[in-house]
Amino acid sequence: MTWFRLARLSIATVCLGLSACVILPETQPEAPATSPARAADGREVSQLLAWFERLASQPTEEQKREFTAAQAAFEQSPNESNRLRLVLALCLPQAPWRDDARVISMIAEWSTDTSPTLRRQVAQLLYRLTVERQRLIKDEQRRADVSQQGELRRTEALLHDERKKVEDLQQKLDALREIDRNTLKPARK
Repeated sequence: MTWFRLARLSIATVCLGLSACVILPETQPEAPATSPARAADGREVSQLLAWFERLASQPTEEQKREFTAAQAAFEQSPNESNRLRLVLALCLPQAPWRDDARVISMIAEWSTDTSPTLRRQVAQLLYRLTVERQRLIKDEQRRADVSQQGELRRTEALLHDERKKVEDLQQKLDALREIDRNTLKPARK
């Protein structure tokens, strides 16, 4: 009987709660109008990302040629596309020219304009990833330094212990020599 009353009370509470709700006409957010410029921007970014993926799998010599071409194109015409292409080339994993500081400065210079384009959104993503990578590298370096300092302290402690042992052995050796001298002197007289 108690269960039945509890169930009725729960149903009544739910009904009251639902009746208090106001039914609003369903509105869906409008999909952003896809302009030809935005579509071209999307295609270009897609092509740049495909270029980066292809470039990452190529031999170092080919990567170097592409990096040099991207750098020359950016110096000749520093537009958004060339900047993003150079930033992607600078982000190549394990490339000798990888330069996180330059990537960050190039994107930071670029982000002063507030017009949101797909290229800028990709650049902001690269910026965040690069900053996070630098933070992780600094954390790892800090851990390595702490570990190295701990190892240095342990080595210094071992060295100190060994020096102490050498001093103790030297004192014992000197004492034995003194005893030997004292025992040989009376025999010679």
